Amino acid sequence: MNKSRYTWGAVLFFLVIFGMFFWIGIDSGSVLDSIRTSYKANRPEQPTVLDKVTLTIDATEKALNESADRAHGFIQLFGGVQKLLDKRVIEDANPENTVVRLDNGKLQFVSQGAEQVDVSAEADALISLNKTLEEAEIPLLFMAAPSKIREGKEGLPVIAKEYGNAQMDQLVDQIQQGGVETLDFRTVFDALPNFDDYFFKTDHHWRPEGAFLAFQVLCDRLRDQYGISVDSRFTDPAEYESTVYKNVFLGSQGKRIGTWYAGVDDITLIAPRFETNLTYEVPLEQIQRTGDYRDSVIFRERVEQRDYFNSNPYTMYAGGDYDLARVENHLNTNGPDIVMVRDSYACALTPFLSLACSTLETVDLRHFKGSLTDYLLERKPDMVLFLYTTATTNSPAMFQFSNS
Repeated sequence: MNKSRYTWGAVLFFLVIFGMFFWIGIDSGSVLDSIRTSYKANRPEQPTVLDKVTLTIDATEKALNESADRAHGFIQLFGGVQKLLDKRVIEDANPENTVVRLDNGKLQFVSQGAEQVDVSAEADALISLNKTLEEAEIPLLFMAAPSKIREGKEGLPVIAKEYGNAQMDQLVDQIQQGGVETLDFRTVFDALPNFDDYFFKTDHHWRPEGAFLAFQVLCDRLRDQYGISVDSRFTDPAEYESTVYKNVFLGSQGKRIGTWYAGVDDITLIAPRFETNLTYEVPLEQIQRTGDYRDSVIFRERVEQRDYFNSNPYTMYAGGDYDLARVENHLNTNGPDIVMVRDSYACALTPFLSLACSTLETVDLRHFKGSLTDYLLERKPDMVLFLYTTATTNSPAMFQFSNS
């Protein structure tokens, strides 16, 4: 059995080499043009023979890399070989980008050599912020988003380890003891018989369908615990229409190993049937979009052209990860003013939540400059939400902000 496996491995290795040369042959015109351009751009006035040889080698290497990158041929071939070998752990030059295939066929990043991170400092920071906001009569709710690595049913290859859920458990337990209100979406999703359907196959994010489910659960909490009125039509699936963009999305894990390994994803645009009028602003990016839901908080241009390796259709929702973004809802002026401190899971949640608010601001601490506490005390919103997923708890710096 082992001999047969090694034989197939050798055959596949030569097929990869052949495929590389085959692609370069097809792309030879562009390769030669690139070599000539690079050579002329770096050629000294009176080159020595050694200079010419060195320049030619450097220009050729650059041209070959560019050729492979144009069609991402090397990535595709690499991923195809991994699939033929039925490998479930695909190592990367960056250990944090190691891709694993779960038992359900979906992909996820797992950091090689990862150990469980103590998130006590992050818990203390949240507890301290909560106490400061309580004095200003601003409620805070921490929301734990689910990961497609399901708690208690990880589905990982036996040699892979992942501690996101354990770290989130620690965080939630400590902040609850410290008086922080929590909403653990993981318990909601874990109870679903079709749990896997709410996550992309090639990307770590939840699908828009998952974000909408979380939006419904959140609105129930806002109504029941905080006395915030949310119109029932905002959370009624019958008030929305869905448009599925087929085979347009290669997620962050898929980009590491190509489309041949696990295929690609669809993505759904879930948009309200009722009238909407929103203004979406991202000052740092000079973005200002006013109009219907589809023309303001939705960036449909992200799915109009299929470009697996250079586009991110997930950011069709809210545009991406920005330091500070603001949505004004001109048709819900009596709704709450909410600030949501967020990670990338909030992209898909933001458009839905904006419908239930008069004003919704989102803050991404990975990009936000200054003191979050000072900003919130100055803003004085009706409520502060935190949304984080288990994937980001691997970073001990996720709540680095000043309470001074």
